[in-house]
Amino acid sequence: MRYAKTLAIVSVSALAIIFSSPFIARAKKPAANAGGEPMTGGLPALEDRVEALEGLIASSLHRLSAEFQNTASGVNEVSTTVAPLAGGLGGISAYSKTLSIPFDVVYVTFSAQGDTHGGAALSLSGNITDAAAVTTVCEPMAGQTGDGGGGTAGPAGWMTLNKLPTNPTVDTGGTPNNCNDGSGGSADCHDNTVMFSCCLRITPDTASTKHTVEIRLASQPNPQTPLTPTLAFYERSTIYIDASADPGGSLCSGVGTANH
Repeated sequence: MRYAKTLAIVSVSALAIIFSSPFIARAKKPAANAGGEPMTGGLPALEDRVEALEGLIASSLHRLSAEFQNTASGVNEVSTTVAPLAGGLGGISAYSKTLSIPFDVVYVTFSAQGDTHGGAALSLSGNITDAAAVTTVCEPMAGQTGDGGGGTAGPAGWMTLNKLPTNPTVDTGGTPNNCNDGSGGSADCHDNTVMFSCCLRITPDTASTKHTVEIRLASQPNPQTPLTPTLAFYERSTIYIDASADPGGSLCSGVGTANH
């Protein structure tokens, strides 16, 4: 049965393997009767190599979605004054996509340019909802039980990605600075790089199930004027959703600072 399985595999993919550099190198070696290295392994060794290649392909990264938001796609600036809440709650839904993810680990990457008014802090969170309607904040936010750096670093379940200092002299009629680009005050500087990524281990989808990936936007008010919500904006975003198998169960794992 072993040789029958090998021949079936060879009929589909062996050409690529036979002409890979290790096989070419072996082919160039002298024959055993010429005093060189003897050929060993045969078909069992070929099957092992095919299985190793299949494992490598299975654990590779698969791009499931690549999308953008801009004026041409029907979204100019996405904005909110709603504050974030612990657990990835609060804010607004800025992006949501339902798709099949038939792999063990999902990765979300978001990039855009953004700004805030009145010294607010722009925060983002990502979550994934399974077919049973269970929503889980993705890592590293899900594992953050405290408020991180404090202040407007964001409550648990959120990341703060943009915050600029205000200048009270400018805001009260003094000499303008080089910001106030959208009439949002001295800290309204257009625009700033916003980069966000997260991962989560999931139960792979089957033919009858799907997951929903969501990114949420929130605005934390200036701590000097906490009762005055102001806007956080982003625009020209790209959103990638990737996934991979993880036979070893080691991907999307938390680590400390020590070598490992």
